[in-house]
Amino acid sequence: MKLFKDEYKAEIDGTFSSSDYKERFFDAVTEAKAKRERAERSSSLSLTLAVPVLCSIFAVILIFGVTGIFSPPPLDSSVPTDTYTENGFTLKRLSDGGIALISFEGSTADGVLTVPNGVTVIESSAFSNNTEITEVILPESVTLIKGLAFKNCVNLNKINFLGTAPEIEASAFEGTQINLN
Repeated sequence: MKLFKDEYKAEIDGTFSSSDYKERFFDAVTEAKAKRERAERSSSLSLTLAVPVLCSIFAVILIFGVTGIFSPPPLDSSVPTDTYTENGFTLKRLSDGGIALISFEGSTADGVLTVPNGVTVIESSAFSNNTEITEVILPESVTLIKGLAFKNCVNLNKINFLGTAPEIEASAFEGTQINLN
């Protein structure tokens, strides 16, 4: 704006001719257009560079995020590690493929309890304080009876092993009529 005021003043003073004024005005307009075009090219260049960069970032997130490279591997559905209930028994599938018997909430009509085939471990306190049990039948699959598993099953007096006797931890039959000595 100052340039035009000075030019106008110079024209009034007779220093510039009208053609000089027009030429200066044209130069100023041309320079302003050139600056605007450079700014537009610069912003379009930024946009031109930004779009592929954003697409690349999105592709990386999509590829790595969806395929699970940065996430933990999925669980093998053929070997579930969940806890479930079956016929009053609470069981848990173990990572080694075995089954742990965690507890028993059912009842025995005649006092005889048959542990389900496939159970490999009888956990601590699985049958504790169950006064209905008088006899336990263990399948060949049982390899370990943990301590206190039958604690205070005061009427338990007989164990039937359908295979070889499993490892039995100390105090597994504490408070029962079973004497392992």
